[in-house]
Amino acid sequence: MNLFKRALASVTRRGGKTAILLALIFVLGNVIAGAVVTEQSVRNTVGSVLKNITPAASVQMKTDNDPWGGLDPDSVEYLTAGQIEQLGNLSCVEFFDYSEMVWLTSPSLKRWTDPNASQDMPLPRDEFDADIEMEEQTFYTTIHGSQNPEITDRRMNKITLLDQDGSREPTSDETEDGKYVAVVSKEFAELNNLRVGSAFTLEWEIYRDDYLDGLVPLDYGDEPDMSQMYKPAKVLEFEFTVVGLFEPVVSAAANPDDWFYIYELEDRQNRIYTSNKAVRKINDLYAIEVKNINPESELYDSEDYTPMFVFKDAPGLEQFADEAAAIIPENYEVVDNQGSIDKIAAPLKNMSSIAVIVLVGAVGFSLLLLSLLITLFLRDRRHEMGVYLSLGERKIKIVGQILSEVMLIAVVGITLALFSGALISAPLSNYLIEQQVIEQQQNESNWEWNPEYNAVESMGYGADVTLEELVEQYQVAMNPQIILIFYAAGIFTVLVSTLIPVLYVLKLNPKKILM
Repeated sequence: MNLFKRALASVTRRGGKTAILLALIFVLGNVIAGAVVTEQSVRNTVGSVLKNITPAASVQMKTDNDPWGGLDPDSVEYLTAGQIEQLGNLSCVEFFDYSEMVWLTSPSLKRWTDPNASQDMPLPRDEFDADIEMEEQTFYTTIHGSQNPEITDRRMNKITLLDQDGSREPTSDETEDGKYVAVVSKEFAELNNLRVGSAFTLEWEIYRDDYLDGLVPLDYGDEPDMSQMYKPAKVLEFEFTVVGLFEPVVSAAANPDDWFYIYELEDRQNRIYTSNKAVRKINDLYAIEVKNINPESELYDSEDYTPMFVFKDAPGLEQFADEAAAIIPENYEVVDNQGSIDKIAAPLKNMSSIAVIVLVGAVGFSLLLLSLLITLFLRDRRHEMGVYLSLGERKIKIVGQILSEVMLIAVVGITLALFSGALISAPLSNYLIEQQVIEQQQNESNWEWNPEYNAVESMGYGADVTLEELVEQYQVAMNPQIILIFYAAGIFTVLVSTLIPVLYVLKLNPKKILM
């Protein structure tokens, strides 16, 4: 009789012991299967979400307690356009852009506001005067410059350029010459009766340094001279021509009732895109006029750019972080959008950590129990093995028979545990994740100001997914990778568990056994 037939006969003849070993492997296998399936399901869910997030990075001043990074404010080195270009030319960067911005107003234009938003929401739009109706307030917006004719927000799928009435992005010549051309949102254009080819004027008011002197009472009890309030010394006017219309891309994860979502939507609807050179011309003109009106004033005249670097994959981002350190000033740092998914996926990752702990504990416990049980079973078969040895059977073949018996039982138990473990882990892991989501939401309701600023996330290039959506995407599903990992873990555990029994067999002396 060959080794396999002898192992099969031994398993079938010892039905009671076979059932006990099978039951133990099945129970322990369920725990291991649940842990493996849960950990891999979390990993697959987070991985699928990360695939939809384009790796992006920026460079900003360090946001530690010392905003100057430990340097003297008068000797701070600022990031230059040349350094940004050098960073953008690194091999790991797919494309890059950098933007200079300016804040302008207009007494004639209207600011678009979300008609579905509650006026009681604490939006930044109310900071001017809560007693003044929104339509009576001065229009204000940020002009976003770009170094390239192609708008980065469009390339990053934050806006969609409309294909109507000749709508387009600025040309290369317009970008190089700093022409006052603008790409505006369709909603903003309709609100202000603008279309492609229309012109509109934006303003920048300049005040004297002593413009508040007229508000100071000469004597105690005198009324201040309100006629001097907010009276500019000069108003700079800039006429822009609309060359393109866009619509913001609303993420499927957006919550229309979230005030931050409404703020971002309103900000993008009122945003005006142009070139960096156009913005630089505005800033330079302002600096000249301010110096003429207030000769003693000290102006910040350094070019302030917000860079944006996009990569094909996460390893490219990691390479960029390493290579950028040798180029950027020492008080600057690289920030990226990969941390945003970590914050959102915290409950899932906590569940994954728990699954790993359970897996390690289950494997360790299995090793101990199976080793003891198999050793006990082999002690009852000492006489049988003594007969084999006395008949000239080699110990290695006896060890092979033991392994074959255990593996026959283990394969059946592991196979049964694979499916039952997945069924048990699904509702349990969903419940645990829901409890962690509830806990995280309660912690978030106790809002505290976070001083850490991330330029990439502030530009809207973070994770366009909510915690609820991420949890909805989580599902326990079997796939070849999970099945392979589970079988590998189960068989490895069983094989290691037989090491102690094998040592017991190797030490057997047939003469002593049969005496």
